[in-house]
Amino acid sequence: MSNAATMSPPEVSPSLATTEVIFRKLLVAIDFGPQTSQVLKTAVAVAKSFRAEMLLVHAVCPVILGTGAEPVPADSYLIALEAARTRMADLVRREVALESIQHREIVEYAAAIELVGRKVHDERVDLVIAGSIGDVRQHQGVDAGKPFEQLQESGMRTALLDRIALYFSV
Repeated sequence: MSNAATMSPPEVSPSLATTEVIFRKLLVAIDFGPQTSQVLKTAVAVAKSFRAEMLLVHAVCPVILGTGAEPVPADSYLIALEAARTRMADLVRREVALESIQHREIVEYAAAIELVGRKVHDERVDLVIAGSIGDVRQHQGVDAGKPFEQLQESGMRTALLDRIALYFSV
């Protein structure tokens, strides 16, 4: 009698090679850094391939004051929020490819990691696309790198996309 008949099959976890991947909703973390244009182009390519909805999300980070600093006037918060909404509207207007993609812009006053986490949960996001200039040593000196750094610190798995090639059959 052969042992092969009594052996159980090895446990196999799903992978991209064996599982159909479907992204219905993407969250694109926008920080207006130097990589924003490329991040948006990448997200547009993915959204078009999967016919996915895109959420363009920007967090207006809370102002942190040092000791002895003057209180920040309440108007400053509203001005910062409105300025960020204007920048987001300009970004969307410049990216013509967004016209053919269902998308929403979300600009809120919050810490980036909190806003992204909340939207991922509430909106049932399948994929988060965020950009970084790649040099993690600069994160502490560049506010634009903070959201990406915070996502990495919270345990987000990352992948470097330096070239996009989408293959699918129709």
